[in-house]
Amino acid sequence: MLILFLLDFICISMSYWLITHRLFLVNAALYTPRFLALGYGVMLLTSFAGRTMLQVNRQMWRYAQASAYLRMVLSGFIAGGLYLLVDRLFFSVHLSFAVAVAVYSTGTLANLSARFLYQALRRKPMFLHSLINKPAVSAGNKLNVAIV
Repeated sequence: MLILFLLDFICISMSYWLITHRLFLVNAALYTPRFLALGYGVMLLTSFAGRTMLQVNRQMWRYAQASAYLRMVLSGFIAGGLYLLVDRLFFSVHLSFAVAVAVYSTGTLANLSARFLYQALRRKPMFLHSLINKPAVSAGNKLNVAIV
């Protein structure tokens, strides 16, 4: 379960940094590093609160079915709503609705992709091993071809 927690953390962090870093570059006076760090912490907390409320990691660990992935999308929606509520009530500078939706959507999409990949590799554990250790092609199986 630690692997899934790390995937969540990495995907959310990556999406938040990619989108808010551009905001910082465009308007550094408004979006200070302190504000962005505080927003990042609140986004992490709301994301994990939404996933904990719907028990996403508990269902996703062994047998991920379509309902588990739909719960993950729903938890992202709940987390985004919680973030917007906290942002509007307690912050003096606000991330726009579009930026918050972009951050949560990108994070959820990256997380779903990572979990699909995790489930695929978990079902075929020798897949990566076969890619890394390709068997050598013997000379007997080669066919000489001439292109004129």
